[in-house]
Amino acid sequence: MSNKVILSLMTILFTVSYIESSSGPSATTVKTFKSDSSKQCEGPGVPLSEMELELTDNSVEVISSNCGYITGVTAPALCGATTLGINIYEINITQLDTV
Repeated sequence: MSNKVILSLMTILFTVSYIESSSGPSATTVKTFKSDSSKQCEGPGVPLSEMELELTDNSVEVISSNCGYITGVTAPALCGATTLGINIYEINITQLDTV
């Protein structure tokens, strides 16, 4: 599989949002995530607080935030390749279109 195809698939994974609900279909919040853009051999990516400013600058209220990693996917061991690091933000479901 070519690097462009792998990067395209990983980009799709990074931009996917999912709804989390403890009470069924009446969820009021959603957790969304974005790659922290960290690269192997190049140090850390975009800090959680810095990326959060992208949301708050667009009037999106961040309820909670965490760092994480994409699991179930293997990144190639290659300097400059992604680390699969992500920043995760919980927001109001009504603001999902803004994100």
